[in-house]
Amino acid sequence: MEIQKPNFTIFIPTYNSERYIHSCVESAISQSYSPFKVVVLDSGSTDGTLSILKGYEKKSTQLKIIPTDRRLGIVENWSQIAALADTEWFTILGHDDVLGLDFLQKMAELIEQNPRSNVLTSHFDIIDDKGDFYRKCQAIPASQNTADYVRSRFLGKRDSFATGYVIKTSTYRQVGGIPKYPDLLFADDALWVLLSQDSLIPCSQETLFQYRFHLGSTSGTPDQGRLMDAAIQYLTLLSQLGNERAALKEVLHNDAKKQMLPLAKGYLGLTLLRLSYLGQRADEQPYGQVSRLCLLIQEKPERVLKSPVILLLIGMNVTVFRKPLARMFFCLLPSYKSKARVG
Repeated sequence: MEIQKPNFTIFIPTYNSERYIHSCVESAISQSYSPFKVVVLDSGSTDGTLSILKGYEKKSTQLKIIPTDRRLGIVENWSQIAALADTEWFTILGHDDVLGLDFLQKMAELIEQNPRSNVLTSHFDIIDDKGDFYRKCQAIPASQNTADYVRSRFLGKRDSFATGYVIKTSTYRQVGGIPKYPDLLFADDALWVLLSQDSLIPCSQETLFQYRFHLGSTSGTPDQGRLMDAAIQYLTLLSQLGNERAALKEVLHNDAKKQMLPLAKGYLGLTLLRLSYLGQRADEQPYGQVSRLCLLIQEKPERVLKSPVILLLIGMNVTVFRKPLARMFFCLLPSYKSKARVG
Protein backbone atom coordinates (compact mmCIF):
# COMPACT_ATOMS: atom_id res chain seq x y z
CA MET A 1 0.00 0.00 0.00
CA GLU A 2 1.35 3.41 -0.95
CA ILE A 3 2.11 5.71 1.96
CA GLN A 4 0.15 8.96 1.76
CA LYS A 5 2.37 11.99 1.25
CA PRO A 6 2.21 14.80 3.82
CA ASN A 7 0.03 17.72 2.82
CA PHE A 8 1.25 21.22 3.70
CA THR A 9 -0.04 24.77 4.06
CA ILE A 10 2.37 27.70 3.90
CA PHE A 11 0.95 30.61 5.93
CA ILE A 12 2.30 34.09 5.19
CA PRO A 13 1.13 36.75 7.69
CA THR A 14 1.74 40.15 6.13
CA TYR A 15 1.29 43.90 6.50
CA ASN A 16 2.58 46.59 4.12
CA SER A 17 5.20 44.30 2.66
CA GLU A 18 5.30 45.42 -0.98
CA ARG A 19 9.11 45.64 -0.84
CA TYR A 20 9.58 41.96 -0.04
CA ILE A 21 6.35 40.12 -0.87
CA HIS A 22 7.38 39.31 -4.47
CA SER A 23 10.34 37.12 -3.49
CA CYS A 24 8.47 35.64 -0.55
CA VAL A 25 5.37 34.51 -2.47
CA GLU A 26 7.42 33.44 -5.49
CA SER A 27 9.46 31.12 -3.26
CA ALA A 28 6.29 29.69 -1.73
CA ILE A 29 4.29 28.93 -4.88
CA SER A 30 7.37 27.57 -6.70
CA GLN A 31 7.97 24.63 -4.35
CA SER A 32 9.11 21.44 -6.10
CA TYR A 33 6.83 19.37 -3.84
CA SER A 34 3.12 18.70 -3.97
CA PRO A 35 0.48 18.76 -2.53
CA PHE A 36 0.60 22.11 -0.78
CA LYS A 37 -1.18 25.45 -0.71
CA VAL A 38 -0.26 28.99 0.25
CA VAL A 39 -2.49 31.17 2.46
CA VAL A 40 -1.63 34.86 2.87
CA LEU A 41 -3.06 36.58 5.96
CA ASP A 42 -3.05 40.26 5.10
CA SER A 43 -3.57 42.57 8.05
CA GLY A 44 -5.14 45.57 6.35
CA SER A 45 -2.19 46.63 4.18
CA THR A 46 -2.38 50.20 2.87
CA ASP A 47 0.50 50.05 0.36
CA GLY A 48 0.70 47.97 -2.82
CA THR A 49 0.84 44.59 -1.06
CA LEU A 50 -2.71 43.48 -1.90
CA SER A 51 -2.37 44.49 -5.55
CA ILE A 52 0.77 42.37 -5.84
CA LEU A 53 -0.89 39.44 -4.09
CA LYS A 54 -3.97 39.58 -6.35
CA GLY A 55 -1.68 39.37 -9.34
CA TYR A 56 -0.18 36.15 -7.99
CA GLU A 57 -3.61 34.81 -7.05
CA LYS A 58 -4.74 35.07 -10.68
CA LYS A 59 -1.89 32.89 -11.94
CA SER A 60 -1.57 30.41 -9.06
CA THR A 61 -4.38 28.09 -8.02
CA GLN A 62 -2.41 27.24 -4.88
CA LEU A 63 -2.55 30.80 -3.49
CA LYS A 64 -5.39 32.16 -1.35
CA ILE A 65 -5.56 35.64 0.18
CA ILE A 66 -7.43 36.26 3.42
CA PRO A 67 -7.59 40.07 3.86
CA THR A 68 -9.03 42.13 6.70
CA ASP A 69 -10.64 45.55 6.54
CA ARG A 70 -8.79 46.72 9.62
CA ARG A 71 -5.26 46.60 10.95
CA LEU A 72 -4.63 43.51 13.04
CA GLY A 73 -1.74 43.36 15.44
CA ILE A 74 0.86 40.64 14.92
CA VAL A 75 -0.61 38.54 17.75
CA GLU A 76 -4.17 38.69 16.41
CA ASN A 77 -3.11 38.05 12.82
CA TRP A 78 -0.96 35.02 13.63
CA SER A 79 -3.63 33.64 15.97
CA GLN A 80 -5.89 33.02 12.95
CA ILE A 81 -3.71 30.10 11.91
CA ALA A 82 -5.10 27.64 14.46
CA ALA A 83 -8.61 27.95 12.98
CA LEU A 84 -7.55 28.11 9.32
CA ALA A 85 -5.07 25.22 9.14
CA ASP A 86 -6.81 22.28 7.46
CA THR A 87 -3.84 20.23 6.25
CA GLU A 88 -1.84 17.72 8.30
CA TRP A 89 1.19 20.02 8.42
CA PHE A 90 1.84 23.72 8.02
CA THR A 91 4.68 26.20 8.13
CA ILE A 92 4.81 29.95 8.81
CA LEU A 93 6.78 32.11 6.41
CA GLY A 94 7.62 35.70 7.31
CA HIS A 95 6.58 38.10 4.55
CA ASP A 96 10.21 39.14 4.05
CA ASP A 97 11.70 35.63 4.19
CA VAL A 98 12.38 33.19 1.35
CA LEU A 99 11.96 29.41 1.08
CA GLY A 100 14.36 27.29 -0.93
CA LEU A 101 12.86 25.43 -3.91
CA ASP A 102 13.03 22.04 -2.13
CA PHE A 103 12.02 23.15 1.36
CA LEU A 104 8.77 21.16 1.49
CA GLN A 105 10.30 18.15 -0.28
CA LYS A 106 13.10 17.90 2.29
CA MET A 107 10.67 18.43 5.15
CA ALA A 108 8.46 15.62 3.85
CA GLU A 109 11.49 13.33 3.83
CA LEU A 110 12.38 14.40 7.37
CA ILE A 111 8.81 13.69 8.53
CA GLU A 112 9.02 10.17 7.08
CA GLN A 113 12.28 9.61 8.98
CA ASN A 114 10.85 11.02 12.24
CA PRO A 115 7.18 9.97 12.41
CA ARG A 116 6.78 10.81 16.12
CA SER A 117 7.96 14.41 15.85
CA ASN A 118 5.53 17.33 15.94
CA VAL A 119 7.88 20.10 14.78
CA LEU A 120 10.82 19.98 12.35
CA THR A 121 13.21 22.50 10.85
CA SER A 122 16.38 22.97 8.78
CA HIS A 123 19.55 25.02 8.57
CA PHE A 124 19.20 28.44 6.96
CA ASP A 125 21.01 31.57 5.83
CA ILE A 126 20.50 35.03 7.29
CA ILE A 127 20.17 37.82 4.73
CA ASP A 128 19.99 41.61 5.07
CA ASP A 129 17.47 44.21 3.89
CA LYS A 130 18.75 44.02 0.33
CA GLY A 131 18.71 40.23 0.21
CA ASP A 132 22.49 39.97 0.42
CA PHE A 133 24.02 37.09 2.36
CA TYR A 134 24.89 38.07 5.94
CA ARG A 135 25.87 34.78 7.58
CA LYS A 136 24.87 31.17 8.02
CA CYS A 137 22.84 30.15 11.03
CA GLN A 138 24.69 28.53 13.90
CA ALA A 139 25.11 24.78 13.53
CA ILE A 140 22.03 22.84 14.64
CA PRO A 141 22.19 19.16 15.69
CA ALA A 142 20.30 16.60 13.61
CA SER A 143 17.84 16.38 16.51
CA GLN A 144 17.33 17.96 19.94
CA ASN A 145 15.07 17.26 22.87
CA THR A 146 13.26 20.09 24.64
CA ALA A 147 15.89 20.66 27.32
CA ASP A 148 18.76 20.74 24.81
CA TYR A 149 16.86 23.20 22.62
CA VAL A 150 16.17 25.54 25.54
CA ARG A 151 19.77 25.29 26.76
CA SER A 152 21.21 26.11 23.35
CA ARG A 153 18.93 29.15 23.09
CA PHE A 154 19.75 30.47 26.55
CA LEU A 155 23.47 30.07 25.89
CA GLY A 156 23.23 31.86 22.54
CA LYS A 157 24.29 28.79 20.58
CA ARG A 158 21.25 28.47 18.33
CA ASP A 159 19.50 30.87 15.99
CA SER A 160 15.76 30.31 15.86
CA PHE A 161 12.88 32.28 14.37
CA ALA A 162 9.27 31.49 13.45
CA THR A 163 10.13 30.94 9.78
CA GLY A 164 11.46 27.54 8.76
CA TYR A 165 9.59 25.22 11.13
CA VAL A 166 7.08 22.65 9.92
CA ILE A 167 4.35 21.96 12.48
CA LYS A 168 1.85 19.13 12.92
CA THR A 169 -1.57 20.81 12.89
CA SER A 170 -3.32 18.50 15.35
CA THR A 171 -0.62 18.97 18.01
CA TYR A 172 -0.55 22.72 17.39
CA ARG A 173 -4.23 22.88 18.27
CA GLN A 174 -3.75 20.66 21.32
CA VAL A 175 -1.23 23.09 22.83
CA GLY A 176 -3.49 26.06 22.09
CA GLY A 177 -1.63 27.53 19.12
CA ILE A 178 1.12 30.09 19.36
CA PRO A 179 1.26 31.69 22.85
CA LYS A 180 -0.05 35.25 22.83
CA TYR A 181 3.05 36.92 24.25
CA PRO A 182 3.60 40.66 23.64
CA ASP A 183 4.52 41.17 19.96
CA LEU A 184 5.03 37.37 19.90
CA LEU A 185 8.46 37.85 21.51
CA PHE A 186 9.67 34.47 22.83
CA ALA A 187 6.38 33.02 21.54
CA ASP A 188 8.05 30.86 18.90
CA ASP A 189 10.50 29.50 21.49
CA ALA A 190 7.58 28.71 23.79
CA LEU A 191 5.73 27.02 20.94
CA TRP A 192 8.64 24.74 20.03
CA VAL A 193 8.95 23.78 23.70
CA LEU A 194 5.25 22.91 23.93
CA LEU A 195 5.29 20.94 20.67
CA SER A 196 8.41 18.92 21.52
CA GLN A 197 7.59 17.85 25.07
CA ASP A 198 7.21 14.18 24.15
CA SER A 199 9.36 14.04 21.02
CA LEU A 200 12.51 15.40 19.36
CA ILE A 201 12.99 18.42 17.09
CA PRO A 202 14.67 17.02 13.95
CA CYS A 203 16.70 19.36 11.75
CA SER A 204 17.74 18.89 8.15
CA GLN A 205 21.45 19.49 7.75
CA GLU A 206 20.78 21.22 4.42
CA THR A 207 20.24 24.97 4.09
CA LEU A 208 16.61 25.27 2.97
CA PHE A 209 15.46 28.86 3.59
CA GLN A 210 16.56 32.45 4.13
CA TYR A 211 15.64 34.55 7.14
CA ARG A 212 15.78 38.31 6.63
CA PHE A 213 17.11 40.28 9.58
CA HIS A 214 16.74 44.05 9.60
CA LEU A 215 16.26 46.80 12.13
CA GLY A 216 12.65 47.25 11.10
CA SER A 217 11.73 43.80 12.39
CA THR A 218 10.34 43.02 15.84
CA SER A 219 13.37 40.86 16.55
CA GLY A 220 15.68 43.66 15.40
CA THR A 221 14.39 46.50 17.59
CA PRO A 222 11.95 45.16 20.19
CA ASP A 223 10.34 47.45 22.73
CA GLN A 224 12.28 46.75 25.92
CA GLY A 225 9.25 46.79 28.16
CA ARG A 226 7.32 44.31 26.03
CA LEU A 227 10.44 42.21 25.62
CA MET A 228 10.74 41.92 29.37
CA ASP A 229 7.05 41.09 29.79
CA ALA A 230 7.38 38.34 27.20
CA ALA A 231 10.51 37.01 28.89
CA ILE A 232 8.62 36.74 32.18
CA GLN A 233 5.83 34.75 30.52
CA TYR A 234 8.33 32.44 28.83
CA LEU A 235 10.20 31.81 32.08
CA THR A 236 6.89 31.11 33.80
CA LEU A 237 6.07 28.45 31.22
CA LEU A 238 9.49 26.83 31.59
CA SER A 239 9.15 26.86 35.36
CA GLN A 240 5.77 25.12 35.17
CA LEU A 241 7.05 22.46 32.75
CA GLY A 242 10.25 22.08 34.77
CA ASN A 243 8.28 20.86 37.77
CA GLU A 244 7.66 17.63 35.84
CA ARG A 245 10.87 17.42 33.82
CA ALA A 246 14.16 17.30 35.70
CA ALA A 247 16.32 18.08 32.66
CA LEU A 248 14.34 21.22 31.87
CA LYS A 249 14.40 22.31 35.51
CA GLU A 250 18.19 22.00 35.49
CA VAL A 251 18.39 24.21 32.41
CA LEU A 252 16.19 26.81 34.10
CA HIS A 253 18.37 26.89 37.20
CA ASN A 254 21.77 26.78 35.48
CA ASP A 255 21.35 28.49 32.11
CA ALA A 256 18.28 30.75 32.08
CA LYS A 257 19.84 33.50 34.15
CA LYS A 258 22.76 33.76 31.71
CA GLN A 259 20.37 35.26 29.18
CA MET A 260 17.69 36.79 31.37
CA LEU A 261 19.95 38.64 33.79
CA PRO A 262 21.57 40.88 31.12
CA LEU A 263 18.10 41.47 29.68
CA ALA A 264 16.80 42.59 33.07
CA LYS A 265 19.83 44.80 33.71
CA GLY A 266 19.31 46.54 30.41
CA TYR A 267 15.73 47.27 31.41
CA LEU A 268 16.50 48.59 34.92
CA GLY A 269 17.15 52.18 33.83
CA LEU A 270 13.93 52.35 31.84
CA THR A 271 11.91 50.86 34.71
CA LEU A 272 13.19 53.35 37.28
CA LEU A 273 12.74 56.24 34.86
CA ARG A 274 9.10 55.38 34.36
CA LEU A 275 8.63 54.99 38.10
CA SER A 276 9.96 58.51 38.67
CA TYR A 277 6.83 60.05 37.17
CA LEU A 278 4.28 60.63 39.90
CA GLY A 279 1.10 58.63 39.48
CA GLN A 280 2.49 56.44 36.70
CA ARG A 281 3.14 52.72 36.97
CA ALA A 282 6.02 50.95 35.32
CA ASP A 283 3.84 48.06 34.34
CA GLU A 284 0.18 47.17 33.93
CA GLN A 285 0.74 44.08 36.04
CA PRO A 286 2.17 44.71 39.51
CA TYR A 287 4.16 41.49 39.63
CA GLY A 288 6.14 42.65 36.61
CA GLN A 289 7.86 45.40 38.60
CA VAL A 290 8.97 43.10 41.38
CA SER A 291 9.92 40.22 39.10
CA ARG A 292 12.25 42.40 37.05
CA LEU A 293 13.90 43.80 40.13
CA CYS A 294 14.31 40.34 41.63
CA LEU A 295 16.32 39.32 38.61
CA LEU A 296 18.70 42.21 39.16
CA ILE A 297 19.87 41.19 42.61
CA GLN A 298 21.64 38.03 41.55
CA GLU A 299 25.12 39.55 41.75
CA LYS A 300 24.86 42.36 44.32
CA PRO A 301 21.76 41.88 46.48
CA GLU A 302 23.07 44.17 49.20
CA ARG A 303 23.10 47.13 46.81
CA VAL A 304 19.47 46.58 45.86
CA LEU A 305 18.35 46.09 49.45
CA LYS A 306 19.90 49.46 50.40
CA SER A 307 17.95 51.32 47.71
CA PRO A 308 14.94 53.20 49.18
CA VAL A 309 13.26 53.40 45.78
CA ILE A 310 13.42 49.65 45.19
CA LEU A 311 12.47 48.78 48.77
CA LEU A 312 9.45 51.06 48.48
CA LEU A 313 8.46 49.42 45.22
CA ILE A 314 8.76 45.94 46.74
CA GLY A 315 6.83 47.05 49.80
CA MET A 316 3.97 48.31 47.65
CA ASN A 317 3.75 44.90 45.99
CA VAL A 318 4.58 42.64 48.93
CA THR A 319 1.70 40.27 48.22
CA VAL A 320 3.42 39.28 44.97
CA PHE A 321 5.94 37.29 46.97
CA ARG A 322 3.24 34.80 47.85
CA LYS A 323 2.51 33.96 44.24
CA PRO A 324 3.97 31.07 42.17
CA LEU A 325 5.58 33.46 39.70
CA ALA A 326 7.71 35.00 42.43
CA ARG A 327 8.78 31.54 43.55
CA MET A 328 10.15 30.90 40.09
CA PHE A 329 12.30 34.00 40.10
CA PHE A 330 13.64 33.25 43.54
CA CYS A 331 14.76 29.82 42.35
CA LEU A 332 17.08 31.74 40.01
CA LEU A 333 18.49 33.79 42.87
CA PRO A 334 20.39 31.51 45.29
CA SER A 335 22.33 34.43 46.75
CA TYR A 336 19.08 36.08 47.83
CA LYS A 337 17.25 33.05 49.24
CA SER A 338 18.71 33.52 52.70
CA LYS A 339 17.62 37.16 52.80
CA ALA A 340 13.91 36.75 52.11
CA ARG A 341 11.16 34.21 52.49
CA VAL A 342 8.51 33.37 49.96
CA GLY A 343 5.51 32.20 51.99
